[in-house]
Amino acid sequence: MKNLYVGNLPHSTTEPELRGLFEAHGAVERVSIVTDRETGRARGFAFVEMTNPGEAAATVATITRATHASPGNRAGSQLAFVELAGRGLTLSTRAPKLNQLQSASRLCETLTIGDL
Repeated sequence: MKNLYVGNLPHSTTEPELRGLFEAHGAVERVSIVTDRETGRARGFAFVEMTNPGEAAATVATITRATHASPGNRAGSQLAFVELAGRGLTLSTRAPKLNQLQSASRLCETLTIGDL
């Protein structure tokens, strides 16, 4: 399985909408849109886990226009031809896993200005 980071999502994006976008290119095991714990609002990024690593690589190649990191983008990020609600998606296979992001978020919540 291959986990893809999908960034620059509109906050209104739904799991079925994102799943449909990727299922057009291969089997999707899971879609996880990351939401704010307090508000429940989407945070603008998600993880799409594709069953077949080859299909995942082909998907990235098919829906992206940049094969190298663009100036200002993280290494490994690619700008997508595909847009949702007028926003070009960013794809990456190098983003941290969801549990690492949640741990970092919890750590930030526990720090106070006096801790800095």
